[in-house]
Amino acid sequence: MLHHGEDVEVFVDWMVYDAVRTCKHSIAIFRGQPGGAAVLVHDLALSGGPGSSIRFFQPPDPKVASTAIINIMGETTWSTAYLLAPIADPPRSFLLLRL
Repeated sequence: MLHHGEDVEVFVDWMVYDAVRTCKHSIAIFRGQPGGAAVLVHDLALSGGPGSSIRFFQPPDPKVASTAIINIMGETTWSTAYLLAPIADPPRSFLLLRL
């Protein structure tokens, strides 16, 4: 969960196998206020192995944008990391970088 002033963003990840046993990860990002309704602001589709994790960097300076690091396992010894960072134009857009 990332904090944006009074709002929070919640990340939900689920995975399904396709016909050739490739794992398809769907990551939905919802924004809202604690105790209130949330709206879907972005959804991602990533492929890889069955494991995944999402980690957050919330800088101490509120002027610096928060980022999320999404890790999709490939096999037993490697994975692919993605950096998800907000961009200002257009508003509420994200930049997804494969690391």
